[in-house]
Amino acid sequence: MQTHPETAEQTYAKQRDINDEWTQLTAKANSRKERLLDSYDLQRFLSDYRDLMSWINSMMGLVSSDELASDVTGAEALLERHQEHRSEIDAHYGVAQEHRTEIDARTGTFQAFELFGQQLLQSGHYATVEIQEKLESMAEARQELEKAWISRRMQLDQCLELQLFYRDCEQAENWMSAREAFLSAEEVDSKGDNVEALIKKHEDFDKAINAHEEKIAALQTLADQLMAADHYASKPIDDKRRQVLDRWRHLKEALIEKRSRLGESQTLQQFSRDADEMENWIAEKLQLATEESYKDPANIQSKHQKHQAFEAELAANADRIQSVLAMGQNLIDKHQCAGSEEAVQVRLASIADQWEFLTQKTTEKSLKLKEANKQRTYIAAVKDLDFWLGEVESLLTSEDSGKDLASVQNLIKKHQLVEADIHAHDDRIKDMNGQADSLIESGQFDTASIQEKDNP
Repeated sequence: MQTHPETAEQTYAKQRDINDEWTQLTAKANSRKERLLDSYDLQRFLSDYRDLMSWINSMMGLVSSDELASDVTGAEALLERHQEHRSEIDAHYGVAQEHRTEIDARTGTFQAFELFGQQLLQSGHYATVEIQEKLESMAEARQELEKAWISRRMQLDQCLELQLFYRDCEQAENWMSAREAFLSAEEVDSKGDNVEALIKKHEDFDKAINAHEEKIAALQTLADQLMAADHYASKPIDDKRRQVLDRWRHLKEALIEKRSRLGESQTLQQFSRDADEMENWIAEKLQLATEESYKDPANIQSKHQKHQAFEAELAANADRIQSVLAMGQNLIDKHQCAGSEEAVQVRLASIADQWEFLTQKTTEKSLKLKEANKQRTYIAAVKDLDFWLGEVESLLTSEDSGKDLASVQNLIKKHQLVEADIHAHDDRIKDMNGQADSLIESGQFDTASIQEKDNP
């Protein structure tokens, strides 16, 4: 400037222009840089937004699956895939549970995204409206993802509950199937020998039914709880519940019916045993009743006493006979003969006839023994009379007529005593003749002997 004073002013002006242009240039460069940085921040923000939205959409597809299990194992596997149990998972790695873990892991990324967006808004970014919209859209998407996961979890919980209910139903039905097969297979044999064994089995069966009642009640309670909770399968649950309860009711009814039939068979078998016992007893007593021991006069009184005891025994057993007859008739009246009503009726008639025949023969023998006892008494009396007659005849046939008055008077007194004795025996003779006539008229089995004694 000092060397060219004449151009100094011009030079200063040029320098000022250059400085102004430099300042403007640097200002433009800074402005351009800020716009590019803002654009970069926006694009990075939008890129993060797209990445996170893409991940959310993929997660939505996974946690919104409609897949449901058809058994307990499958339902548990689905839950394992939806809930983290890393330490417990095995071959079925918790895919759905991994989803949840990844959602949690992404929380930091979401927070960084939201923080970045807020910083852009606070810096007065030129795309403030778009950034705000993206932040709100992301928050809404995250909320929808959370809702979807919770909804899916509830669905999977219900699925497991449903499969557990179905499993319990299947177990109950399998248990009932085995008992239904038992009821239809176990029958009384032709002779009824297995009735007691079957009744014992049914008593055990009845105990098992009572013990299983709690499980059926628990099954019904579970079904009621699931339906009350508005389960997605309420209608199928109700249908299954009704099916199981109906089958359970029919099983118990079948058990009662079978037990009743077994009771009838037991009663019928008891009747058969009692009838056999009675028929054997009657046959045994009939042998005694038809013995002709009365024809042997030896010990006839003892025989008569034994027969009286025999009659007392028959009288004591008359109620047993009537009880058997009443039992059989009751079986017929109540149609509890298992189709053998005609056979039971024939058996009753046979027992009644045998009993009547036994009592008839017993009565006949009693009469015979009484007659034999009368005959024994009569014969004994005849023997006594014969002895008396012999003594009297010996006195009457005496040739002693006395030698003097005193001896004659003595003989007359003796004869008077004999006459008195004869007169005293008059009623006895008449009584014996009456006995003889009675024995003869009654058709006494030894009539000839009596007639001989009566007509010596």
